[in-house]
Amino acid sequence: MVRPYRGVSAEDRRSQRRSRLIEAALDVLGADGIANTTMTAVCAQAGLTERYFYESFRDRRELLVAVFDAWVQELDAAIFAALDAAAPNLLDSARAAAGALIEILTDDPRKARLHAESIGEEALRERRAEAVRAHAKLLADIMRERGGLDQQRHEMPLRLAALVLVGGLAEAVTSWLDGTVAMSRTMLIEECARLSVAAAEVVRATAGP
Repeated sequence: MVRPYRGVSAEDRRSQRRSRLIEAALDVLGADGIANTTMTAVCAQAGLTERYFYESFRDRRELLVAVFDAWVQELDAAIFAALDAAAPNLLDSARAAAGALIEILTDDPRKARLHAESIGEEALRERRAEAVRAHAKLLADIMRERGGLDQQRHEMPLRLAALVLVGGLAEAVTSWLDGTVAMSRTMLIEECARLSVAAAEVVRATAGP
């Protein structure tokens, strides 16, 4: 049995070291990009030896997945909190969800770079696709419940519209972050919200009332 050190159990110390490595990886990624987020660089940033790296992760790929998953969990928590506080109509709900995403990326450039570069990283490609599908399902649910759409009649066109919107939003935010899309953060959030409302109206018109 491993004794506690200064009142902290061995399990808690392992968890703390794992969190340090994830935070260090985000620091390295933010400064130097995903391609340069190596085990050596992360260990140096965290002030830990490779022994402790392998205590938590099998390889660089597993570390990058952990960094990405932590970001998605933070994003999901922010989106759900924003939705809970929003008025129960589609425009306000879409504005709240888009705002939660964009504010996280704006407030932390490291996460903005993770968002932008994850599409080109083989280790994260499937994780990114899973996140897009999950957020598209959430948007479809919001559009149906708060936009007055019928689940059975509008299901397939709604799923398609939500997938296009979420995938397009990811690319639009990337372009906004690099300056290609020149508008204020407030305007970007508003336009994303209005596109969601417009898409719901198109689904209603094409699939029937």
